[in-house]
Amino acid sequence: MTRLRPPAASVRPLAAAVALGALLSAGGAEGASLADAVKHRDHASLEALLASGADPDETAPDGTTPLTLAVHLQDAATVEALLASGADPNSANDYGDTPLTLACANGDASLARRLLAAGANARAQRWSGETALMLAAGTGLHGVVGTLAAQGAPLDAVEAGRGQTALMWAAAGGHSQAVAALVDAGADVRIASRTGFTALAFAARRNDVESLRTLIQAGSDLDAATSDGSLPANIAASYGHAEALQLLLEAGGDPGRPDNEGQTPLYQAAQAGHAECVSILLAGGADPNVATGTAGPAESARSFRRPEGEDTPLLAAAPGGHIEVMRLLLDAGADPAARDQEGGTLLMRAVRSGELGIVEFAYEYDSDVTAKTAAGRTVMHEAVLFTSFVSTEDEVCRLIRYLASKGADPDPIDEGGRTAISIADIWPMDNASALLHELTTAQGREPKILPKNLR
Repeated sequence: MTRLRPPAASVRPLAAAVALGALLSAGGAEGASLADAVKHRDHASLEALLASGADPDETAPDGTTPLTLAVHLQDAATVEALLASGADPNSANDYGDTPLTLACANGDASLARRLLAAGANARAQRWSGETALMLAAGTGLHGVVGTLAAQGAPLDAVEAGRGQTALMWAAAGGHSQAVAALVDAGADVRIASRTGFTALAFAARRNDVESLRTLIQAGSDLDAATSDGSLPANIAASYGHAEALQLLLEAGGDPGRPDNEGQTPLYQAAQAGHAECVSILLAGGADPNVATGTAGPAESARSFRRPEGEDTPLLAAAPGGHIEVMRLLLDAGADPAARDQEGGTLLMRAVRSGELGIVEFAYEYDSDVTAKTAAGRTVMHEAVLFTSFVSTEDEVCRLIRYLASKGADPDPIDEGGRTAISIADIWPMDNASALLHELTTAQGREPKILPKNLR
């Protein structure tokens, strides 16, 4: 399943942060310059230097001024002294950072308001296109957002890297008041980032119900898909955000729209084991038997990798041991006899969980222990092929004994020439290999491939 991980709102570029850090740690006699006084928070030396006529806008090689340093340090007293001495609130360093952008990035509403009152440009932006408004939105400064908007900050500007707007930054950070302030100011709720994420998609990922309400009421597009075909409902379902999902469906979101891989919200919620989301989607009319699309072919008959296209939510829930989800789907009419593209069954998928209880539950609905995939794999292959990653070897042996008691062949061979014993030897799972050998010989047969310790 494709995991949707839209980028969070940006923070100060690393280069700019490193530059300021270098200045703060640089040597020099204390009090030798305004920058030194600011770095050491030496207010007495600062006042003496300003009184003697020191230039409040002296700049470092990268354009950083004492005011920029003071804002970076969030030293309100020094900021006030420098502004009173005529420091330029719009000085920009080589990275485009101004005192205002730094204050907004630091989430310092008091300094941001003071700089705006001193004449800071509300339209300020970094070299990367990140505006003061984006930075304020990303740190949740809703009051500053309103002030910046009122002073002409561009509401729908996009930064260069990901094509995100201030509204997206606010939604990505879960700052519902900033979202509301931007919507009230007239921000466009339908703009999408380079990867197709709208503010609504960010809010769905965050499970920010207040922002979702605001954005929906403002006309956000519930059917706007990301570059991988995910709608906001898909995103909420995949992350298990039940409250967000419920709101999106109540507003008209599609409970059955698949993404580019054919994964519906129900499939994604089922695979991840989000039972509450599964319940919401089923109640909203989602079909429990809609399968994913056809996958490409396996690399070869001997490959451990194989496609699992035409997968259903029930089949997807079983490997994770999501028994509550499986019950919900079965009660809603999910077909326990459905097979995936390669012929994988519910019982095979349950075996992958490595949990005997899940296998016993699945067996009630799918008791075919002789089923084979197109590559010739059986439940006994599954018992040793995947379970070593999710279970103990003792539990795997219990699975093997249970499957054998139901008539599963302990020595099956697939199209690639692998038996359950040979796979167990690869991991290695010596106890499982020995048990399979024991079960095979107990039937009066010699294993097709002996365990490695008997070869």
